[in-house]
Amino acid sequence: MEEIHWIYIVDYTGTPIEIYLNNKKGVLRPNQAVISNFLFGIKEINKDLEENIVNKTEINDHYFFFIEEKKKEFFIIMKSEKSLFIEKFLNHILRIKDRFIEIFQMNQILTQERKIKLLKEFKKEVKEYIL
Repeated sequence: MEEIHWIYIVDYTGTPIEIYLNNKKGVLRPNQAVISNFLFGIKEINKDLEENIVNKTEINDHYFFFIEEKKKEFFIIMKSEKSLFIEKFLNHILRIKDRFIEIFQMNQILTQERKIKLLKEFKKEVKEYIL
């Protein structure tokens, strides 16, 4: 899906993890500090964001979708081009969030090697799902 530029997961420490980056010409890898600051700015402005509700912000010619998982303490943020198919993006981000929780079983202690392996598999799964 060429409309999606990138997807990141950001934990409550502000650490962004790239999940998907579109290789389409003109799509740039964002500055990770900007992603983190953007999310925490949104969170500060909207202190009462509901869990499992996808929020959308428009900036220039792009949508930024984000969802907070309060119990597991992370956000997912996705940048896309403006499109008439907002529902499609909403379904993608919800599915990605649910699958991330399922794969990493957020309360389980994992070795660093296992985390890296699971993250690599998760990224491949997301890319296949999106394309």
